[in-house]
Amino acid sequence: MRLSLSKFESRHQESLVSYLKTLGMQKAFTPGEANFSAMLSSGHASLHIDEMLYKSFLHLGEHLLCSHASRACRRLP
Repeated sequence: MRLSLSKFESRHQESLVSYLKTLGMQKAFTPGEANFSAMLSSGHASLHIDEMLYKSFLHLGEHLLCSHASRACRRLP
């Protein structure tokens, strides 16, 4: 049997904030309520999460399949 597939690429990006808040992480995204003090030196400003992203990439070539996924956390100044 011989199988043929067309070459293609697919990219996806999605915010995870609403999902994480639904799972109970509301305080991590709220300025003044998030408590990441164990990660900070004393005297630094409080820290909260502005965005949590999920990105994925899929490439199907003639002889190759590549797939990548990553998560990123961002705090804007």
